[in-house]
Amino acid sequence: MKTLHINVRDTLLNNEKTLLNAYIKESDRSTQNITTDFTQLDSSGVLHEYKVSKSDSTINGLYVDYEIDNYNLHVLSNECVQVTYKLTLKETSERYVSSFRSSIWIRVKDHWKLNFHQISDIKS
Repeated sequence: MKTLHINVRDTLLNNEKTLLNAYIKESDRSTQNITTDFTQLDSSGVLHEYKVSKSDSTINGLYVDYEIDNYNLHVLSNECVQVTYKLTLKETSERYVSSFRSSIWIRVKDHWKLNFHQISDIKS
């Protein structure tokens, strides 16, 4: 069971990085790892609901470098897990923004899909 958690932990960390890397490089972010009813609660408390259709394939973002710390996996059920971590976005060597992140991942047909993501800014 512990090996399973390690594999899921690594898989979801890679999934989070894949989505984040595509977002920060202003490249297309595939929606294949996102559920059709994905929602995000941003740092200002606004809830965004994304309805992903079969024809949707991308979401774009802004360029920054980043660092992930304190990454943890919390098993909620065999089909649902929560990951939490601290993300530091580095806009320049002197300017950066940190936030706590929480994601709910659901297993759909042997693939993990992001269902919910919350961002909580850390005030400096």
